[in-house]
Amino acid sequence: MIRKKMSNKRGFLLAEYIVKIIIALIVLGFLIFLLTALYFSQVKSNKLKQANTILLNSTGSLRQTISGLAQDEIGTFVLNTPIGWYFLTFFDIKETPDKCGGQDCVCICNGDSAEYCQKEGACFIVRLYYYNDLESELKIYISKDNIPTLKITKVSKEFKIELK
Repeated sequence: MIRKKMSNKRGFLLAEYIVKIIIALIVLGFLIFLLTALYFSQVKSNKLKQANTILLNSTGSLRQTISGLAQDEIGTFVLNTPIGWYFLTFFDIKETPDKCGGQDCVCICNGDSAEYCQKEGACFIVRLYYYNDLESELKIYISKDNIPTLKITKVSKEFKIELK
């Protein structure tokens, strides 16, 4: 009878130990998930800040480059945007992000359409020179091996943006 009590006690301790291990693994899995989500959220936020800086908020931004051009002057701009993002131009006759209010604009986005630009992208309104339906609208993917340069020409009060 004493032996039966001892073996039951050992079984009870083993079951208790297994339950503790399972709970610890669940908590560990949750912590890994939480830290991963936090990391990717931070990376996403940094890329959006970088896009805003390049497009709008720095001394060498595209906005400043465009505003500094004189009539018929040609300027260049290196698209040093987040890797894996797109540089897009939108005309009011095409689908534009809501951020552009149906006007011509340029955007740096985490995707290749107005929908992506609305969700995760930086845009600013600029009057674009419309010269040919096929060549006017730009969609440039930025990769490690492809950091393109834009050629910008001021034509009247509009701006012609081309890939250099």
